[in-house]
Amino acid sequence: MSASIEIRPGTPEDIEAVLLLERSVSEAPHWSRFEYESIFQPNEGQGGIQRRLWIAETRVPHSWSLRRLSPRMSGIGFAVAKVIPSAELAELESIVVSPAMRRQGVGTRLCQASIEWCRARGAVSVELEVRSSSHAAIRLYWSLGFFTQGVRRAYYRDPEEDAALMRLNVKQRN
Repeated sequence: MSASIEIRPGTPEDIEAVLLLERSVSEAPHWSRFEYESIFQPNEGQGGIQRRLWIAETRVPHSWSLRRLSPRMSGIGFAVAKVIPSAELAELESIVVSPAMRRQGVGTRLCQASIEWCRARGAVSVELEVRSSSHAAIRLYWSLGFFTQGVRRAYYRDPEEDAALMRLNVKQRN
């Protein structure tokens, strides 16, 4: 039996599963529960900033469902995107894929959903930071059209590491 992958908008009910997955992936940015909860809060007074949590999960044949173990057990990845409409800029703030599901298109699909959402909200470009040693992630971003535009020295902690600053132009300015 094979499972299919579905990308859907996240909800506040997904936060517990997101935290569990994030904590199990050492290279993931480790945010607080409050930071994830803030994704779902109105952003009045913040220049119209919009944020979205995307969830990648498996849809498995009924007889093989993992949901018997946990209602959110099938979550295999997530992404967080932010759009700043006044600057026509977006950021992929976090992309995390379960190590067991890497190299199966999950990261690509999360990125594509995030990029399309950002484009639809007026972003002209999408930026992200990635650990300089994360060669697989950098290759993924290059395959999506991102280019490296700089380095942020000692950006990451535990361990300390530089970040590659990458950008994707998603549409031309008017």
